[in-house]
Amino acid sequence: MSVISRIRDWIASECTCLDEFRELFVDYLDEDAECYSLEVTPSEPIVKRMINGDTVRRKTFSFCSRVFFDSEDNIDTSQFFEDFSDWLEGQTSSGKLPELKEGQEARSMRAITDGYLYDNNGMKAQYRIQCEFIYYQKRRI
Repeated sequence: MSVISRIRDWIASECTCLDEFRELFVDYLDEDAECYSLEVTPSEPIVKRMINGDTVRRKTFSFCSRVFFDSEDNIDTSQFFEDFSDWLEGQTSSGKLPELKEGQEARSMRAITDGYLYDNNGMKAQYRIQCEFIYYQKRRI
């Protein structure tokens, strides 16, 4: 199972901000309002390489949502992304991070941007917040 799929499963099962009835996709955001997706974004994957070949790595992604777009909903969406960012920080502080495969260990998860309007078509809008997951990986032999 890939790192991003483990992140998705962790957020979907643990995040208290998400509506339990909505699915969290990877690299797919439905046109219907009130849906979520994780979209992997380009970044340098290796943060640090140890002399023995072990690495500290990053997975950068955007947490995206499609929501209804009006003045009241926009305030709720802004609050959701603040809550989500706070939740990530809290999970990192308490050490409650995604379980990875053998030889990998989660280190931290954080939002690296505020939630922002990415696109709108009048009635619906896409918002996103960029996130960074840091993990340790033993050298593969």
